[in-house]
Amino acid sequence: MKKAREKDLRFIEKYRDRLFTDKNHMLSILRGKLPVHKTTFNGEPLNEFDIRGLTFGQYISWVAQEKKFTLQALAIELGISRSLLEQIYDDSVTPWDLEKKLIINLGQILEISNEHMIQIIKGHRLTPWLLKERQPGGASAARTHHTLERKTREEELLQTNLLIQQNREEDKRAEFLSELFS
Repeated sequence: MKKAREKDLRFIEKYRDRLFTDKNHMLSILRGKLPVHKTTFNGEPLNEFDIRGLTFGQYISWVAQEKKFTLQALAIELGISRSLLEQIYDDSVTPWDLEKKLIINLGQILEISNEHMIQIIKGHRLTPWLLKERQPGGASAARTHHTLERKTREEELLQTNLLIQQNREEDKRAEFLSELFS
């Protein structure tokens, strides 16, 4: 863990002037306003391992940049709003929230094979903030032991609710994938 932290600190030190120079730096990159060398990361070519570590939105953004699509051009080509495409890029929506036709069109326009699209969707990470945001409102069926301190109970309830939501999302993903190219 300490080695990884030291490596990260060396990286940040080395590339400080290129990393997020202002609060809108990432948006500028995503909107195609800033040029980015697309086949490399830190001067090294992206390999299969790097690509597999990307979320669905990151991968779609990367492929679109590789194909020289701007955010607006891809949105027009897909027949969706730029706002929705931004939500896809920043993973505010999951692939299974989208219409199957949109995923198929996205694959065709960006020349992503069906098998590869399935791999990317299967590998899409469910982050805790996304799970927390997607939890239904109202009372939860999750319970904790009454002898625990209030704060501990709240944390346990949150963790339990996140696990429940993760299970729901994984079920939605499985159902979506089973119907996607059938």
